[in-house]
Amino acid sequence: EAVRVGEQWRTADSLESTDAALVRAEAHLGGHDLDACAADLDAIAATDQLLLSRRLHELHLRARLTERRNRPAEFTAAAQAASELVASAQGAIRSLEVRAALAEHAGPLARRDLARALERGEAADVFATIERWRAASRRALVPVAAHDPTTDDLVAELRWLRAGLAPDPTDQPARQERITDLERAIAAAQWQQSATAPAHPDRIVDLDRLRDRLAPGTVYVAFTETADTSYALLVCAESERLVPIAPTAEVSAAVARLRRDLRGAAHAAANPRLRDVLAEAVTGSARMLDTVLLAPLRPWLTDHDRLVLAPSALLHAVPWAALPGIEHRPVTVASSATSWARAGADRTPVTEVGIVTGPAVGNAGVEADQVGSIWSAVGRPVRTGPGPATAAEAVAVLAGTDLVHVAAHGEHAEHNPLFSSLSMADGPLFAHELSAIRARHVVLSACDVGRSRVRTGDETLGLTAALLTLGVQNVIAAVTPVPHEVAAQASRAYHAALADGLDAAAALARATRDTPGAEVWCSFGGEFAPSAEG
Repeated sequence: EAVRVGEQWRTADSLESTDAALVRAEAHLGGHDLDACAADLDAIAATDQLLLSRRLHELHLRARLTERRNRPAEFTAAAQAASELVASAQGAIRSLEVRAALAEHAGPLARRDLARALERGEAADVFATIERWRAASRRALVPVAAHDPTTDDLVAELRWLRAGLAPDPTDQPARQERITDLERAIAAAQWQQSATAPAHPDRIVDLDRLRDRLAPGTVYVAFTETADTSYALLVCAESERLVPIAPTAEVSAAVARLRRDLRGAAHAAANPRLRDVLAEAVTGSARMLDTVLLAPLRPWLTDHDRLVLAPSALLHAVPWAALPGIEHRPVTVASSATSWARAGADRTPVTEVGIVTGPAVGNAGVEADQVGSIWSAVGRPVRTGPGPATAAEAVAVLAGTDLVHVAAHGEHAEHNPLFSSLSMADGPLFAHELSAIRARHVVLSACDVGRSRVRTGDETLGLTAALLTLGVQNVIAAVTPVPHEVAAQASRAYHAALADGLDAAAALARATRDTPGAEVWCSFGGEFAPSAEG
């Protein structure tokens, strides 16, 4: 029947004709008429100006055809072509949401590609497959776009409403409806915004290049999973190894339990009795996740004093420093080996430090003064204000200094992550507003703005992900809420270690070791190791 319908469409316009050919090809594949399927796909491949979704559909069918014919090299070629097509399309787009959405088109092929690699069980093959698909949008930084005053006006109104400054705050349904309309309009404007020049995706890193980048004593660990089993791929200077970890459901349950207990502990900080009970619960949950996730890897982690971790979607919000098996070692959390290698190790001296505070953050002023004093003592200019900054002032600091500390409440918008925000004096500063950023290193000390929403291809959306995609080298942020006094103490310890010459991951390891409760901070992105000179 599908073949008959496809034949009826054969003489339609070019778009319908292509759809008809795809229907016929899929029907022939399902009916085991492989030669007819190949002929349909060859005809489609010869079509000029084929839409991305249809080209990816054609490549997916071609991969399935080569699999039926037992031609593994041709399957890999189709998968590589699809991956490069997605990455190139993403590089021409400013909207992080659209970039992530493009990966959805290649989702079925990506999942089959990974499943085949895991079935073969060769570590090098699994590494190449993970890198082919994981966080493809991070292979290209967000391109610059022309300024759009209309979008500025929409964002200003949204900030006004989200800050609770509407004329009639009791009319909540109308206010929420307008907020929803504004978010849609802002997102649509960014989808349509043209870039001044496309960003070209980086070449996917291979094992040899990754090994060259790994410092002595460093191990790279990429996590991945199927519906049934979770795996870890370990790479060090000498070798690589694929290790089955545990049933995926068991890992998922352990992650959920630890995050639940950590959130409870943060909110119980002012209640000594409840705090002690939940602290014990956190210890037990962390031990459980460590047993499930890291214990199978311990024989290969023991000889390494530094970790670069590339978590899967399941593990993107794990507070790694809370796990006993980490043993206070420096940990950098990367989206992929390719993005980590591109970021490199930034050893340029810090030239100016910016400090931004938001309203209603306990000890924010003291925290800002102490961080500023640490950097002033080593001769670095510090830019800060007398009180909570406005959104425009915060953007100016991010655009004008190379190390920025932000002590402000944040909100992770789970259902619309690029409207995750930082609370400023005049309302929220949205991830959507961040564009011209000079900062190489950003510390987000409060709340849990390190969280992201993960879509197909392990594409993360949220404030931290936006900063990294815009070119920030490294971001320190929490994945669960942090009590104010813990954030202030950890901030002092972290910046003191950084100013002493430690890199970001090592400075964070020292700060979390010395500050109970700060284990929920993570070092995201590349390595930030500023020189003591300058």
